[in-house]
Amino acid sequence: MRTSAFISLILFITTQFQPVRVGAWTVDLTATGNSQIFNLQFGGDPAATDGYDVGLDTPVIPEGGVYAVFFEIAGKQSFLSRDIRGWISPYDTPIRWTLRIINAGTATTTFTWDPAQLPTEGRFFLSGAQAVDMHKQNQAVYSGDQNITLNYVPNVTVTYTFTLPGWYLICLPVDPLDNRVFQVFPDALGKVAYAWNTVTGGYTAVTELTVGEGFWLAIPVSDRTVQVTGMAIRGYNRHLTVGWHLIGSVYEGADFSNPNDTPDNSVLIPAYGWIPPMGPYYAVDVAMKYYLNQTEGFWAAVQQECDLTVGFAGKGVAPKPSSVSVEQYEDFTKKYGSTPPPPPFMTSVEQPTGRVPAEFKVEPVFPNPFNPETTISWSLPAAGPATVRVFDLRGREICSLLEGWLEVGPHRTVWDGRDKEGRSVPSGIYLIRISSGTSRATVKATLIR
Repeated sequence: MRTSAFISLILFITTQFQPVRVGAWTVDLTATGNSQIFNLQFGGDPAATDGYDVGLDTPVIPEGGVYAVFFEIAGKQSFLSRDIRGWISPYDTPIRWTLRIINAGTATTTFTWDPAQLPTEGRFFLSGAQAVDMHKQNQAVYSGDQNITLNYVPNVTVTYTFTLPGWYLICLPVDPLDNRVFQVFPDALGKVAYAWNTVTGGYTAVTELTVGEGFWLAIPVSDRTVQVTGMAIRGYNRHLTVGWHLIGSVYEGADFSNPNDTPDNSVLIPAYGWIPPMGPYYAVDVAMKYYLNQTEGFWAAVQQECDLTVGFAGKGVAPKPSSVSVEQYEDFTKKYGSTPPPPPFMTSVEQPTGRVPAEFKVEPVFPNPFNPETTISWSLPAAGPATVRVFDLRGREICSLLEGWLEVGPHRTVWDGRDKEGRSVPSGIYLIRISSGTSRATVKATLIR
């Protein structure tokens, strides 16, 4: 009796304290439908394969002719409640799980999960009429019988290099989990980027970046390298109206010798890129092979409303003679200009020109009161480190608009009424403190929502 109890105790201890494999993970996936609940799991393990793995995968007894939801390994093992696939560093291999809903009739099936259980090495999508990003949603609904794929898409990384202070025209060729400017480009002046509004013919400060568009960043520091990780964007589609548009490239770049536009010849060539940090623009012409580099933003001239596709394999790769008439081209340039609009405004990151100011001077903010943004202007008689910060009336720091080395001369920056986390602050009076060396000044700004 004592021996049996001792053996049982050893078995219990062995079962309870099995070593956890490094890198292994599982996600609970609940399927609810037809008044039934199926508790499923999928995941990754360095010891797993794409086949059936004893001890990792869990088969269930199939019930013929009744509603069921399960994982399936085609030709190897069906009716799995738990499907674990191979998961080995550097996690750059796509993975696919197969989910099946059978005998549902007209019933709907709702899948729910916790996005926090998903690993962050890549993105997870459920197939359907529109792919469901499982990192950004926590449920999906399907009707009737379905064969669903659950896909893991590995992340890729792109690098941005900011050699000198100035303006940079950029795009996102990857889709990061967090696309807020202060997360992706923490050195950006004001924690904002600038998008072009074709309707108003002006710039708008934005706090989030989207794929398929180009953006201006004002970078006030030197020798910065930023790596952005996310899902590779291989192509995108945009509807464009007449005028200049800021467009983005895609992962590994895109050919633009034959813009894939509908109607044809709506987009004029060449596109225009920017030589950072001070310009000028350059034409993406034959010498550049009409190529849109993957991290850069570009200007496209649109002479008639159209749909534009950038990227995707096999599209827009053959040069073509333009059928745009001289009259059409001249009509566009007369109305919109033969070159793209300049960067948003004179900022503290640009080299000053003119006389050296006699003293440290801060101008009243304008407009004041303001909504949604106000401009802060000042002049420096000597180069040196400088900061621009926003505080509330209790002295709590709301955000930092600038922190870096500034040259002699006039400078300018913008506050868009947001805090350091990118959230809109309420109406009220705020204090903006400009400091450089031993000089400092504080101006009041009133925000009215």
